[in-house]
Amino acid sequence: MYSFNNTLGVIIIWFFLCDIRNKISNESNSCDTKINTTIAKEIIKIRAEINNDLTAKINFCDANYATKAQNIITMINDAYEKYNKIKHVLEIYYNNFNQIVNEFETIRRTITTLQDKINQRYSLIQSISRRESDQQ
Repeated sequence: MYSFNNTLGVIIIWFFLCDIRNKISNESNSCDTKINTTIAKEIIKIRAEINNDLTAKINFCDANYATKAQNIITMINDAYEKYNKIKHVLEIYYNNFNQIVNEFETIRRTITTLQDKINQRYSLIQSISRRESDQQ
């Protein structure tokens, strides 16, 4: 069994550990705040540099943007016309392909019908052949 002194010692140690934990937590929070503040300042500084660089580049490019934009629009229009031509050709090929598929389907059905007729006649011939052999 524990004595009063042991229990008191455990309680004192527990309070001591709680105090240490609180101090560590406070120090950790303080360090986190310092780190976050430092990082935030660096991010703001880097962001300002990037914004300045981008603004300078944009201002440099603005002089010719209308001509470049018109060239891009012309290229897009040309590409769209080519796309429409290709689409039209593909539609023709698709229609031709469907016609070919339909013709093959007709041929397949004809072959199936012929096979069925051949099988029927073969069965009939076998039946007749058996009867003749049975009669002899």
